[in-house]
Amino acid sequence: MNNFYLEAKPKHIEGVSPLTIFVFICGFFASQRFSLDGINVFICILPYIFFVYYLLSYKLDIALSLFLISLFLVCDNGGGIYSETPTILRYIIYVSGLLLLGYLSRPKIAHRKLIFIISLSVVLLITTLSSQMLFFDTTTFRRDILAFIILFLALTNRSEVEPSLFLLAATSLGFLFGELVNVYLFFNYSNDYMNYNSLKSFIVFPFLYAALIKKNSLIAIVLFFLTVLVLVNYGSRTLIGSFFLLLLIAYTINKFKLLQATLMLIVLASLLIAVNIYDLPTFDTDLSRYKVVVFFFNVLNFIGNLDFLGTLQTLDLVRFSENQLFFSRPFFEVIFGSGLGSGLVDTQGLLGFVGYYDTAYSAEELNSGVYFGLHDFWTDFGLRFGFLTVILLTYFVSIKQMLLGRPVCGVLFCILLLNTFFSTAGMIFTALIIKFYPTEMHST
Repeated sequence: MNNFYLEAKPKHIEGVSPLTIFVFICGFFASQRFSLDGINVFICILPYIFFVYYLLSYKLDIALSLFLISLFLVCDNGGGIYSETPTILRYIIYVSGLLLLGYLSRPKIAHRKLIFIISLSVVLLITTLSSQMLFFDTTTFRRDILAFIILFLALTNRSEVEPSLFLLAATSLGFLFGELVNVYLFFNYSNDYMNYNSLKSFIVFPFLYAALIKKNSLIAIVLFFLTVLVLVNYGSRTLIGSFFLLLLIAYTINKFKLLQATLMLIVLASLLIAVNIYDLPTFDTDLSRYKVVVFFFNVLNFIGNLDFLGTLQTLDLVRFSENQLFFSRPFFEVIFGSGLGSGLVDTQGLLGFVGYYDTAYSAEELNSGVYFGLHDFWTDFGLRFGFLTVILLTYFVSIKQMLLGRPVCGVLFCILLLNTFFSTAGMIFTALIIKFYPTEMHST
């Protein structure tokens, strides 16, 4: 390989190079779970080998980029349908990720972050001990401890190492093209999802790179429709919903700027909440001959007839029931969590309709009525770490980034947070992306 690519910083790798072609091809073939079933799951080894090479050569920027690519290409969930990367290979990559996250960090933490992590530690200790571990799961507890360690490492100061966004975009673009091949040639729209991998949401990055970093409108439009086509075939409502919602929020903040956008979002959110909590009165529009008054009354009547919660219930009854159970707990537990390793108890039988093969719940969870693996970030993570922690993390990785003029960060970080939180690969990948995202990308 040309020495230029051994010495280059990521920001210099912006054109077609052997390394770019290599990661594009890796991305394409890693997605071929139909035509290359059993082979595609080993593609992640190739960038991992180069990661080790560059790491030993102390080319840390390229090494970090290649590790992220390797982690992205891991097949960690086949849903019982597709092949998975062997467990031993996955955990070699996971352990490497944790070591890399620690190695590239600095033993220093900002004052506010230190206060946050100490406060969170105290709250978690109190809630865990006060729960008396009545509804406790050891596996969930270990995952929570891992999540806390990753969160702590993510909050410590970072080194100057930065991944190549171009290489990440090239890899995910190859993966996107591979998924388009799957859509048109192999996927048959049966009861199975086209992709169960926890990091599939990173497929939105080529569009974000073209639209918000390179600002190439023509390519961005093409990639937008191709991305949406794949997302629809993925079948994940959370993924496609968060994608559109975050783009809308980013546009609103950019259009109306800081304070105005924040106030508008607060008003809209308050309006939706008010509509679904309070019964708004209806008004007879014939009582006034003033068109403005009639228009205002018509708007109020329309709002009063909205049933936002009813729509959500129809779209996904399982998630709706989980949220009902989550917010029906004591106020203190909702805000600060129920403690590490704890589960959500269905005392109302709201999830009694779920069958053994309908969702990702285990048979033990369905039999006992105590659920540990919930479907949404705010219910699963919030159940143990508290809804307040969920709000703070979501704000800092998303809304604050948008307010600082970094919409690509706000959209990408939050999509990853909402859609990959449940897996080890997702937590490590999201932490590395957020922590080491290039600071000099002024166009972002």
